[in-house]
Amino acid sequence: MPLPPRGPAPPPSAASSRFWRSCNAAGCTQNIFRGFYKEMSDVSDRIQTEQASQEDYDLALTVMRASGKLLELVVNQQEELQGKQRELQEAAAAMEEAVSALRRDEEQLS
Repeated sequence: MPLPPRGPAPPPSAASSRFWRSCNAAGCTQNIFRGFYKEMSDVSDRIQTEQASQEDYDLALTVMRASGKLLELVVNQQEELQGKQRELQEAAAAMEEAVSALRRDEEQLS
């Protein structure tokens, strides 16, 4: 059942600071964050194992968008993958050179 209206809402910054100060005073801030981290970790696990519900997918994306960090996180992952791709290309080129050197040695021995 929704709560009855209580007049104009305070500005979000005032309401949020008041909320967290009250939580600190009650000694429950750490447990609130622990619960949040646990829930997000569980959602992440379900997404990674492809056992997530549509609600899980929606929740994860909504939370990440609301954080304002989604684009930054995705761009960081893209850059990391591009770095790994460069490393693999360099390793593949080095292996090609090693194989070529072995073939040249074998040709000289025969």
